[in-house]
Amino acid sequence: RLADFAVTGGPQFVRHTAEDDPTKPLLLYLPGIELSGYSLHRQLPGLAEDFCVRWLAVPPDDRSSFEALREAVTREVEAEEGRPIYLLGESFGGVLALSVAQGADGKPPSSLAGVALVNPATSIGRSWPAQLPRLLDAVAALPPNLSDAAYFALATPIFAAISGDP
Repeated sequence: RLADFAVTGGPQFVRHTAEDDPTKPLLLYLPGIELSGYSLHRQLPGLAEDFCVRWLAVPPDDRSSFEALREAVTREVEAEEGRPIYLLGESFGGVLALSVAQGADGKPPSSLAGVALVNPATSIGRSWPAQLPRLLDAVAALPPNLSDAAYFALATPIFAAISGDP
């Protein structure tokens, strides 16, 4: 259920299991613009066989900038120093994964073992996904009620498509 992926507060990483197995590499899933991690739910059992899985989840009322999300992911990667970490970015999350892998100084975090992109929103700079960071920042700058309405207008068709409810 989509409600099972809802979080409150700010952007956070949710663990698939209560305890991580330190012998497994860590897989950080960065979702598309729906930013809940829900689109991962069907793959969790299979991925959990080989990885400790966590996903980025952002509450619907949170208006964190792209830079703030990049910093949150970078902090999560750096906090796990000493074990292999893989970023799995889907759509918008692919752009975020590439930004983290590039690093603030042009170097990837030392424990980053790899990046996998699923349908990344990176094809060309003039494509609509390339405008998402500016769009999200613009929506965040709107007055609260208007910002909420704009976010839900953008998110509703995405949630419907993911859940199979056209």
